[in-house]
Amino acid sequence: MTDPESTVLAIRVHPRSSKNRHAWTDGELHIWVTAPAVEGAANKAVINYLAEALDLPPSRLAFVSGETSRAKRLRVPLAEGHVTARLSNRSQ
Repeated sequence: MTDPESTVLAIRVHPRSSKNRHAWTDGELHIWVTAPAVEGAANKAVINYLAEALDLPPSRLAFVSGETSRAKRLRVPLAEGHVTARLSNRSQ
């Protein structure tokens, strides 16, 4: 049984971007980070970016799968509607 106050996001990560940003495409969250995909730097940047965007401490976000892939699944301790609203309100 899944926690109704928890959401698993499907994420596609784009490392070495010119700036950190995000966009939704076909239900998948694309996140561009300036960090390279080396020694977990991009993963850390994704966690920090989303934690700031969602107003959560980074320790509350956790990878469910895909830590070594660009396609990832990340658990966020918020209901899906709250995640969508907070990310939609964040300026790009």
